[in-house]
Amino acid sequence: MQQSFSKSWIFSGLMFVGLLVGAHRYLGGLPDREERAAARVELRLTPVRIAPDAARPLRIAGAWRLTSDDPRLGGVSALAIDRGGFVALTDSGVVIRMAQPARGRQFAEFRDLPAGPGSARFKAGRDSEALARDVTGRGWWVAFENRHAAWLFDRDFTRVEQKTRLGQLGWRANEGAEGALSTTAGLWLFPEGGAEMVRVGDSGAVERIALANDQGRLADVTTLPDGRTIVLARSFSPAGFSAQLLLLNGRTLTPLATLELGRLDNPEAIAAEALAGGGTRLWVMTDNDFRRRVPTLLVALDWAS
Repeated sequence: MQQSFSKSWIFSGLMFVGLLVGAHRYLGGLPDREERAAARVELRLTPVRIAPDAARPLRIAGAWRLTSDDPRLGGVSALAIDRGGFVALTDSGVVIRMAQPARGRQFAEFRDLPAGPGSARFKAGRDSEALARDVTGRGWWVAFENRHAAWLFDRDFTRVEQKTRLGQLGWRANEGAEGALSTTAGLWLFPEGGAEMVRVGDSGAVERIALANDQGRLADVTTLPDGRTIVLARSFSPAGFSAQLLLLNGRTLTPLATLELGRLDNPEAIAAEALAGGGTRLWVMTDNDFRRRVPTLLVALDWAS
């Protein structure tokens, strides 16, 4: 009787595990993304307080919580300066154009990417993680995780100009390119693992270059006004997220500053611009993973570089 009783617990456990696996596969097969028409919607920027020493030696110049009635605000994965404002990219294939923080009512333009390497019904098919302005002025490069590809879109994100496959690099589904830079030497991609950078030539040939990095997983990259490259990295512990700003020196990432925000604030996107009086302003945005209780933050950091 005792042996039979023990086996019944084993069979019950196996059945429970089987049900969990089946439920996961079933839910994973359900559409989790809805395409929407382009829209211009009011964007609310609420100032928030960040500790003055949260990014030393950089100075906190301002911080805002962004909210909107458009459900596409969230999951920000990349950021760029354009036309005096911002272009933000979400990891659900959405482009958000918005002005820099100012008084009065502000609006944002939301536009779904016109295409992607996977089905538009699934977030994984539009997992856009990196953004770079094409050095020749043709438009914008967008790098996708999960499907591992880099696509060139026109300046207004209305059509696809070029497609580059990256599956041959063997990256895991969720460890693809998180940052991108377009230079005269080619398109540079920075995968999340932080151990390498990849140069994609005009012919599509790829070159893998090892990185010396012990600062965390990479989230985004940007070019400083003086031509140097700054990398945003982040790490996670039971205490929450922590972000590091790193300078790329050849093949080595060296620390510049640590950015400490809220425990659940995940810095995911960075852009840079020159200040009129000298120095550089770095703009950082956080990824709330589309969770209502987690804010989307925009933080301005000034660096007297």
